[in-house]
Amino acid sequence: MPCGARIGSLTDGADSWLVVDWQDVPTFGFSDPGHRHDFQIWIGINGDAHPDEDVTIGYGDIGIASTDGLNAGAENRDGSSGVNITPLPVDGAQYVITTSGPLPGGQVVITFDAEGKVAGDYVLTARMTSNLTAGTTSARSGIHVGQ
Repeated sequence: MPCGARIGSLTDGADSWLVVDWQDVPTFGFSDPGHRHDFQIWIGINGDAHPDEDVTIGYGDIGIASTDGLNAGAENRDGSSGVNITPLPVDGAQYVITTSGPLPGGQVVITFDAEGKVAGDYVLTARMTSNLTAGTTSARSGIHVGQ
């Protein structure tokens, strides 16, 4: 079978996964058969029967690591949190990374003073954007400006 990666999806009727399969992939800079690797990553699809258990890494033939060593594990999308597999995986090893659902990020209260020029009832909309969340968060608050 030629080397490369294949991507597909699987379901057992309750749980669904995105599966990425690497077959006979060479270590960068090496062409000999001893430096080729087989492994799969199964990523659980959010919203299935068990959305909190979402990543499984399965190794086939690990081959020989490069002289720079082998690093195996998983990390979040921006690389700020991760776990290395230690000791390093062996042929046929499987690792399940169990996560939990997101937790609320907390609450921030911002106080301010405002002066109204025209008496009446108004609705203020505060909007927040962040590089840590997608989109814009909005909060509406009613105010009364007296005479």
